[in-house]
Amino acid sequence: MPDYHPNPAGRILHLVDSTLESGGAELLREIWLDYFQVSNETDYLAALVTVLNVSAEARKQLLALKRTFIPRDQAVEPFHTFEKFVHEYAKVPVAVDQFRKTMQPRRDMLLSTSEILDEFYPTAVTSEVTLDRIRNLAYEIATEVTQDGSLDTELRAVLLRYAHNLMRLVDMYKVTGGAALKDEADRFFAEAWRTETLKRAPESLWKKAMGVTGVVLTAVDVFVAPQHVTEAIDFYLNAGTTSISIEAPAPDYVIEQTD
Repeated sequence: MPDYHPNPAGRILHLVDSTLESGGAELLREIWLDYFQVSNETDYLAALVTVLNVSAEARKQLLALKRTFIPRDQAVEPFHTFEKFVHEYAKVPVAVDQFRKTMQPRRDMLLSTSEILDEFYPTAVTSEVTLDRIRNLAYEIATEVTQDGSLDTELRAVLLRYAHNLMRLVDMYKVTGGAALKDEADRFFAEAWRTETLKRAPESLWKKAMGVTGVVLTAVDVFVAPQHVTEAIDFYLNAGTTSISIEAPAPDYVIEQTD
């Protein structure tokens, strides 16, 4: 299961990992390593943070694969430079073609889905506004699942458990903190990926489940800014579901929309 990173630094690392692990992009992988003048996948992280020119502390966190805030423009800049390098690299058309097929869509996704995160700043406390919206979204999921008699037993159980757990953890936030909410979102995401249960979900339920997951991972785990919470929620419940569908097991009608 790919690790979902809702901030620019995390997305950069995930994007690079995905590219290097892609069997169909071996040439691009070689070009990438040559671009950073390193010989293996371990060294490219060190090269990457050098290019990003981050602080010593942020460098340490990035190398440890922890989520660290880096402004979107600064995070994406290496890919603009790399794109020029690919187009000039030995004038090999297949290299340009591989870039367009593999890295360019991911780079574009990084740009579009990270834009709102430039407004955010890290804080240790989740606002009541955010918690109320998570509770309400979870309640909407539980209500729709209860009223929809067409759902199979497994799908119904998975979604109800997720919704009820989120509502319970929101109520217990002052005791358990944001980590418990984040862990529940991760558990649900892992289960959905492993069982592909959500492929059988109606479109409205799938969007709500992925939307509330995006809100939890973004507003609770990484960035919490009360004045921007509404924007973040709207983003992840609308345009954000497109990016999430790339990483989550989605119904066919959602996959078709993202191609």
